[in-house]
Amino acid sequence: MQRRVYGIGYFYDIHAYTMDLIEKINKSFEKTLPGEAAQLKMAPSIRKPTREYNLKSAQKSSIMILLCKKKGSLQIPFILRKKGRNIHSGQVSFPGGKKEHSDKDLIETAIRETHEEIGVLVARKNVLGTMTDLYIPPSNFLVTPVIAYIKDSPKFNLSISEVEAAFYIDFFLFKNISLQKTEVISTPYGKIKAPGYYLDPHFIWGATAMIISELVEMLK
Repeated sequence: MQRRVYGIGYFYDIHAYTMDLIEKINKSFEKTLPGEAAQLKMAPSIRKPTREYNLKSAQKSSIMILLCKKKGSLQIPFILRKKGRNIHSGQVSFPGGKKEHSDKDLIETAIRETHEEIGVLVARKNVLGTMTDLYIPPSNFLVTPVIAYIKDSPKFNLSISEVEAAFYIDFFLFKNISLQKTEVISTPYGKIKAPGYYLDPHFIWGATAMIISELVEMLK
């Protein structure tokens, strides 16, 4: 008997439900994405609309949203960045980073960074598509979120210089409104109010929360 899970008012066969979500994601790429409107639902209080920023000098980068089948559910690897390395140190984020000259495109950047940071090699054929670009003012990065899907949950081999820890989070938790909180965060710009997802002991906010917000919106 295949494991069944409870979700959105009905019982689903986990394999069938996962395939349904992947199909929804594929269909989302065939039409207009939820875009910045969905991202801004989880934006910090000082965030401005993208049109108000000068993106000419922004550094191109990408992150990997890797959907994995694990423990009868659909889970995503996240990393906790090392403290003290840069402005985003100590934060929970997706694997990813800046585009290198050797990367032929931003999908390859996400694949390379995921392999370097958590030791997981994602085949290009497993990439489903890319989401709406997100500008991150503090680091001047223009981030392209890349979504991929694999049928297992590989073990991590962490970059000890960049990553403090890595862990899986069940995707379905992000659809639970009760986990959405607003915290007061101390930043170089002063204290700000930041909405995010509280999954004890982690609070996921900023660009990562904004990207999750669009992903959740895509699957409504």
